[in-house]
Amino acid sequence: MSGYYYRGKDVQSTLLFLVETNLLGKVDDYFRDGSYEYVFQADDYDAEELKPILVILNNSLPFYQFELVEKYGGHAWDLIVADVRAKKIHDANLSDKTLGDAYHEAFSDEGIQSTIMFHQNMNKKLTEKEYQKAVDGYKAFISVMEEDLND
Repeated sequence: MSGYYYRGKDVQSTLLFLVETNLLGKVDDYFRDGSYEYVFQADDYDAEELKPILVILNNSLPFYQFELVEKYGGHAWDLIVADVRAKKIHDANLSDKTLGDAYHEAFSDEGIQSTIMFHQNMNKKLTEKEYQKAVDGYKAFISVMEEDLND
């Protein structure tokens, strides 16, 4: 494995994780559709157990980048898998705007609050197109909520 030494237990855990989740199959299908990033909800896994698995995956599969991202204030995790080449292209077009900025733009004038911010990485940087799509999505959510409240 490229000159890296891994404990047998970690390799076994990695293989078991890949079989249980079919992660690589899901990722390949997702990337084939043109996406650069796949989000796997890793809530059922202990973060400390996932860390050595991610080390092995990052060192063994250099065309993918694996990252564990905290959500719910550290009570749950997303495993983000990125296509390295597609992510470089995407990241070259990032703005200074984040998902949190989109949330605040959409919700600030409405007087409505949502738990959406706990379900997503609000620090995630966005392209201008992604930012506008997020604002529009949040506003559509607000519209649905207002309709339900007025019925």
